[in-house]
Amino acid sequence: MKSSKYLIILSVLIVILIIPFMANAVEDDNRFYTNVKAGVYIPFDRQSNASYDTGISTEFSAGYHIFPSFTVEAGVGYFKTQITIDQSNADGSVDVSVIPLTLAAKWINNYERSSFYLGGGIGAYYEMIDGEVDMSSSGTFKFDDQVVDFGVHVLFGFLYNLSQNVQLGLEWRPMYIIDTEFESTNSFGTATLKPDLGGRLLSGVLSVRF
Repeated sequence: MKSSKYLIILSVLIVILIIPFMANAVEDDNRFYTNVKAGVYIPFDRQSNASYDTGISTEFSAGYHIFPSFTVEAGVGYFKTQITIDQSNADGSVDVSVIPLTLAAKWINNYERSSFYLGGGIGAYYEMIDGEVDMSSSGTFKFDDQVVDFGVHVLFGFLYNLSQNVQLGLEWRPMYIIDTEFESTNSFGTATLKPDLGGRLLSGVLSVRF
């Protein structure tokens, strides 16, 4: 829980620190760009009664250079994981797929042939679950549920200039998703699952400016 608090504080501080630079915007340097990202989702896996598999992740995002070293960026993505539950009174596995809609601000340190960036943002996460869990005292529960939760993330990345308008690089994104809860009902009653879907996204990035 402490790491989650630190992540929220860091995201807020990054946004606060880089907003003043907007006053130095140079209109001639404003540029749109798009990113295509593909990589892996690495869960925090902090729950002792469940294990989380590493899964695939993808994202498409579009951004705007307010000035050469500051951008705002919106994105839509996808990642998934399989959760295996092994408790004294419950066992089973479920697949969880997540579609994040995110908004971020990034500060960029530009060099002649490359750039480094860091940033922070917020997101809404559309989460879908599918699977079965056997509860020893109340039978089997089929989970087929969808919820929307909110979260924060930070960004660290590197881009190499293949040309004036095309860059290739890597991005590391720790994220924290707040209070996910899925429900299922059978003839014995209602069961809930509260997975910790926070984790890290490690992605290759193809960025095109126009």
